[in-house]
Amino acid sequence: MLNEVITNQRLDSSAFGSLIHAIEVTSATLRADITAGQIFGLPSPEPCSYVSTNRINIDNKAIKHLHNWPRSDASIYDFLQLYSMKDGIYHLTQLQSSPAIPIEPDQFVQPINHAVEVVDSVCLTIQINQDVWAAIVYMRCNDSEPFNTQNIALIEQLKSSIARLFMIGLKRELQTDPNDSINDYMSNDPLELLKKLSKTERIVFNHLLKEMTERQIAEHMDRSRHTIHVYVKNIYNKLNVSSRRKLLDMYEDYDTITVE
Repeated sequence: MLNEVITNQRLDSSAFGSLIHAIEVTSATLRADITAGQIFGLPSPEPCSYVSTNRINIDNKAIKHLHNWPRSDASIYDFLQLYSMKDGIYHLTQLQSSPAIPIEPDQFVQPINHAVEVVDSVCLTIQINQDVWAAIVYMRCNDSEPFNTQNIALIEQLKSSIARLFMIGLKRELQTDPNDSINDYMSNDPLELLKKLSKTERIVFNHLLKEMTERQIAEHMDRSRHTIHVYVKNIYNKLNVSSRRKLLDMYEDYDTITVE
């Protein structure tokens, strides 16, 4: 995978860290060939921008072109801002010409360069607070299949988790030292913290999400209550929470996690 940062002066930004993480996780899940995202409204001379590519290679000139895609005089981000399309999912190639986006749908599938042609694209926009919002555009290119209804439904499912990720990043942006690094942010991100759990701890974690008591978990897993209590304490320590309620609040958008 080739990753390119367009606006790299924001590498110290926690909100920018959330954009990178959201793109890397969701682009792989959606099998997007190119994913481009921006955050608007931060105290910066220009938006935070990030581009990730998978399976195909594009040069720096093409990556810069994506900043103004699909056309140089009005990018997708310009349209989203102009018409306040700041909280939704837009399957751009299925949109009809309308006051919402006064541009022909086929313009959203124009080539990125001579070797890369966009087959289909979907845009996710999230209003983070009154002033700050983000837009992520997923593109499939060349011989890839267009996005289908299942893909759109998956984006809908991911939207709340992505919004929560942005909220955490923005909160850190406004409340912490601006010199915090992306790695510091990522190490405290709920999704990243889950990677610290062992296989058994993940199983116990899933039972905790279902609000099972330690006694119920012990009976279900055929373990002693003391053993389960130790697992629960280890989970709290690894996830940086001090109680069951704080754990449930942190992962309120999750039903279960994958046990590998």
